[in-house]
Amino acid sequence: MKNKEITIYELLGLIKKGKAPKKIKYYDEIYTYIEEEKMYYDKNDNSLWKYYNGNILNDTVEILLEEYDEWEDIEELEIYTSNYIYDKEDIHINREAINQLIKNQKYLKERLDSKDES
Repeated sequence: MKNKEITIYELLGLIKKGKAPKKIKYYDEIYTYIEEEKMYYDKNDNSLWKYYNGNILNDTVEILLEEYDEWEDIEELEIYTSNYIYDKEDIHINREAINQLIKNQKYLKERLDSKDES
């Protein structure tokens, strides 16, 4: 299912009605709605209005579906080295299991993204 696109003007109407989407995408940046401030911020705490140029109301934003909110890229774990005493076999098994979960997550995300494009 493709995410819905609306104008900033329509987004302001949703905010006013108390129906603001949790996450939106604007200029390839993901913004999260902060209810207390009635404002959208990106991961660097920049507000949505950083792009304000006087004619932002007709720009479009993409409303991100709730089901994809938890997806984020995770890097695979490297071999853990430390001065602590651990059973190296347990560490290897756990690392392999976690890395397999990460690979599965990336594979599923790619499949979901490819379905959205078709």
